[in-house]
Amino acid sequence: MRYVVEKYGRESVAQIVTFGKMFPRQATRDAARVLGHDYGQGDKLAKLIPDPQQGRPPSFEDCLKPGEPLRALYDIDDTAREIIDMARGLEGIVRNSSIHAAAVVTRRPAADRHRAAAACRRRARRGTGSVSTAWSRSSR
Repeated sequence: MRYVVEKYGRESVAQIVTFGKMFPRQATRDAARVLGHDYGQGDKLAKLIPDPQQGRPPSFEDCLKPGEPLRALYDIDDTAREIIDMARGLEGIVRNSSIHAAAVVTRRPAADRHRAAAACRRRARRGTGSVSTAWSRSSR
């Protein structure tokens, strides 16, 4: 980071924020705790959720398919159903944020940015281009 800041200037360098999402195991434990159940109840349900495959945790949709152990308990235990129903609402929401360990974003120096913006505005007036940007984010 120090090298990039020295090379491009502090005003042209930013660190990237990463977001940790709630996955079924943690959502189940959190829902049980919030509903006032002891840790063992939430942990018992969380352990019925399969391990991640190639780094991707299963969804509640996968875990509640007919024949899955979690589905069997969900169908017969009212407490399990209450916990899982709440946990399903938590799946995928952002739980925490942090700074990426190695990634940074750099931008052009101010003079270059102004020249590029002016060129884009000229192209837009002539109907030959427009200014647009996007931030791509995958769901998992």
